[in-house]
Amino acid sequence: MAAACSDTPAKPPASTPPPAPSAAASTDPAAAVATAEILDRFRSFRQAYDAAGLTADYKSTALTQYLVDPLKQNVVRFLLETHVHGAAYKGETQSTPEVTTLDLKAKTATVTECYDTTKYLLFYTKSNSPVPVPSGSRRNVYETQAKDFGGKKGWLFTKSQIFKDRSC
Repeated sequence: MAAACSDTPAKPPASTPPPAPSAAASTDPAAAVATAEILDRFRSFRQAYDAAGLTADYKSTALTQYLVDPLKQNVVRFLLETHVHGAAYKGETQSTPEVTTLDLKAKTATVTECYDTTKYLLFYTKSNSPVPVPSGSRRNVYETQAKDFGGKKGWLFTKSQIFKDRSC
């Protein structure tokens, strides 16, 4: 399910600088509040995403309330395909998100996380047998873009990218 959030795998430039310090470390009170809100919403999104995977619930409003297109379409499509193939996930994930960029004027942010799906495995629901998956790391770096839509909508997630060559 980890790949569901990704538009396409990406490789960082050869001279990728280290991530910017977390906005939480900022002395700007507005940045600290925004960072806390983003991380709270991101953790809720991740929890809803993982829960939807346990039943391949592509209609989950608990999940889609945190998303806008194109990420919303990608996630719903992935869960629908999982459902159609008669599969669902078992287990739990681990996520360590942090806000790595925050632009209060543009109302945008980037959440970078290590998303560990080592103990979150895909199974066929009828036979309870594991679905064969490609080999590779099950601990990958993701970058998810957020935008503040204001009002009751608040911070929503717009797109996500997996860096399969950056294990964590």
